[in-house]
Formats: sequence, structure tokens, C-alpha cells
Amino acid sequence: MADGPVGLLRRSFDERLAAAGVAASAALGVALNLVDWAGPGEAILVALAGSTLAFVVGAGLRAERRAEIRDQVDAVPALRPELTRILELTGRISAQYPDRNARDELRRRCRHFVEELEGLSRGQLRTASWDAAQLVERTQQCRRRMQAVTNITAVGPDWWTATLGRDYWRANTAAIARGVQITRVFIVADRTEPAFAALLAEQSAAGVRTLVLDHADAPRDLLVNMVIWDDSHAWQAEMNPFGGISGNIFHHDPGTVRRLRDLADACVERARP
Repeated sequence: MADGPVGLLRRSFDERLAAAGVAASAALGVALNLVDWAGPGEAILVALAGSTLAFVVGAGLRAERRAEIRDQVDAVPALRPELTRILELTGRISAQYPDRNARDELRRRCRHFVEELEGLSRGQLRTASWDAAQLVERTQQCRRRMQAVTNITAVGPDWWTATLGRDYWRANTAAIARGVQITRVFIVADRTEPAFAALLAEQSAAGVRTLVLDHADAPRDLLVNMVIWDDSHAWQAEMNPFGGISGNIFHHDPGTVRRLRDLADACVERARP
């Protein structure tokens, strides 16, 4: 257990309040005795009364904090087991590994988790470049129309023959079969490349409205990879400095979805069949 001034600062507010109350009560009792305002017995009673009051106030604060945490957990009953487990594990780790490195690592992981939740609260979900399952799931849930911009210079036509690309394309064809209108702009450096020509022919034959935008004619802000589903959800590729995809960002914030739809419309206006 940590002790001394540093250890005291690491304790909770109610613990520090109780310690300060006891110290202040003892000091007051001694001072009253020194100035002859109270005898030794009275000074001890003053110190005990002050200490008791400090402990009562501290206990009240602890009870209030526990009630507040319990109310927050109970507010989301579907997540009660997970939230309870998080509190249990963080408390256990903090008690079991009190050294600074473990404490800093616990804080770092909790902070990262909080940042992800804050992103979700803003209508944004970030995943790693390989974790794009929602790209397929959102396409499966689409009911009216999809707008897509595929920067072939960044992902290459071979992406469509990989596992994720095949799953995504099957979701596209299933969407077309149930009446979803799909418009896809391909951004390319060479539209005569055989692999791209075959990809373009396949998607056009399947019912996708395909358009081509030459890379040289596209402003920098249009060099994107994105999908908008039913004007309510969107996917945007997070790009690294070398032009490759480093992550996925899924949006359901209306303002962000509208901004991405405007970008997709700008690509459509510049593109040609």
C-alpha cells in the first residue's frame, strides 16, 4: 500500500476528506487545550466528534458514488453484465498490480476504449483495414440505392477477387436482385488495363450503373473510397500517406453522411460511362 503524501493523493476524494477531517479535528482539539479553552477531556471529545463527522460525510459520499454508478449501469440493462465485468476487472487489476507500469497500461487501455465509445456517440465506428464486415452487412441491409466510389489506383482491381471483395460483390448482386439501384464510380489511371476492363464489364452486365473518372482529372478531395447506403449510412476508407487503405470508418451521423453523398455526387458529375 502506498503511504506518505503521494499515497494520500492517490486515494479517492472521500478517503482524503476523512483523513483531512481527522487531522483537522485532532489539531483543533490540541489548539483548544493549548489556549485553555478546553481541558484535555473536552479536547479529546472535540477531536472525536470532528473525526466522526468526517467519517460520516465520507461514507455518505461513497454511498452516493456507488448509487450513481449503480444507476448508470442499470440504465443500460442489455449491457449490465459487460459493464459490471469491466468495473470488476479494472478494480481487480488496480489492486493486484499496483506498480506504475501496470497502472499506466490500464489507464491507456481504458482511455482507448473511451475514445472508441466517444466516436460511436458521434455516429462513427472505426475498424482496422482488414475488418470491413459491416461493408457487406450494410449492403445486405440496403433497400433502395447505393452510391459508391472506388479508387482503383488505391485498392487495385484484384481486391474484388479476394475474400472480402467476393463477399461484397455477392452482396451487391443480391441487392440488385431485390431492386436496389447501385451507382459506382471507378477512379482509374488507365481504363484500358485488362483486369479493370474485365471488372467494369462484369459489374455493368450485373446491373450496376458504372462510371469512370480518370485519376488525372479528379481533384484531390475526390480521390476517395466510399459507399453510401440509402442516404442513411456510409463507409469511408481511411487512407495512409502512400495512398493505401489503413482503416475503415463507418458513419451514421446524418451530417457526415450528407457530406459524403455530396462528394459522391461530385464524382458522378465528373465521371463518364
